[in-house]
Amino acid sequence: MSQRVSGHALVMAFCALFAFSGPLLSRPCLAGELDGAWTNDRDVCEKVFTHTGGKLGLSQTADFYGSGFVIDGSTIRGKSATCKIKSMSKKGNKIRISATCATDVMLSDTHFDLTLGADGRLTRSFAGMPEVAMDYFRCAF
Repeated sequence: MSQRVSGHALVMAFCALFAFSGPLLSRPCLAGELDGAWTNDRDVCEKVFTHTGGKLGLSQTADFYGSGFVIDGSTIRGKSATCKIKSMSKKGNKIRISATCATDVMLSDTHFDLTLGADGRLTRSFAGMPEVAMDYFRCAF
């Protein structure tokens, strides 16, 4: 069943996804696997993201087309929040992340999991909350 999640909820969820304890995974490993633009609908990449001056960003109208975020090294940027990854651990194809996320009004620490599927699908989930898992697809730019 498909769910729509607001851009703010998505970014906070991803920020939460990036906070979890465990053996540290090197940031280059995450960058190699996950860097880029991700959206919940691969048919709207050009509407959700901008690519100017070699830098990926979210368009002004991104929220009209679904959810999306950009992973760039240890930073995750969404429409309304930016998260800095504090630590990561990897077990199989699942990456547990701990991050500090900032919006215009608050700063918070969050934890979440990212699972990279064999088909290139990235699934965001939270421990104990399977109903809020969401799939994302990498946009090619």
